[in-house]
Amino acid sequence: MSRVLVTDASRGLGHGFARHYLAQGDTILGSCRDSTAPGINSLRKEFCGRFIPVEFDVREAEAANAAAERAAGHVDALDLLINNAGTAPREPGTGVTDIDEEQVSLAFDVNVLGPARVLKAFYPLLSRGENPRVVMISSTAGSMGLTRGGRSIPYCVSKASLTIEDSVRSMTAVIEGLTVNSAPYQDYSGKEIPW
Repeated sequence: MSRVLVTDASRGLGHGFARHYLAQGDTILGSCRDSTAPGINSLRKEFCGRFIPVEFDVREAEAANAAAERAAGHVDALDLLINNAGTAPREPGTGVTDIDEEQVSLAFDVNVLGPARVLKAFYPLLSRGENPRVVMISSTAGSMGLTRGGRSIPYCVSKASLTIEDSVRSMTAVIEGLTVNSAPYQDYSGKEIPW
């Protein structure tokens, strides 16, 4: 059984990843900004004892460090970190003249620095894991070779530092097959894609 940290486990892909690994019998640390969120409560109720909510905001390094310390009280190591938390700021348009600097800053803070903060905070637990792996969930919006335009500039630019698509079943198969020598940018099927 693996010990897995999934960021933003309260909804969407993060909730799907948490549910998938819990169904396999793994122990899940599910990060969230609100441990009373309906998605968190449903996982806690259904998988009592194996789902451990870890409340923190990826924008706050001190909160991530404190969360890692609390997590160490529940697990002695992590085998997998799925950095899934992200934001897609809203903008009035998609052109250069529509850029809102606050939204760009928010996107970078959450989508680029957030995963780095989480990895740094939880690295001691990962370093004690069995075949530890780190997965950064992104979007094809971050692929310079695949983006089709017409999307939020902050979102696309911030996601260009990561790249994987959005099918939980397919992505978990890719995650299970990762090795140190895996292609750095893969789509949901494991096919290498351009950065």
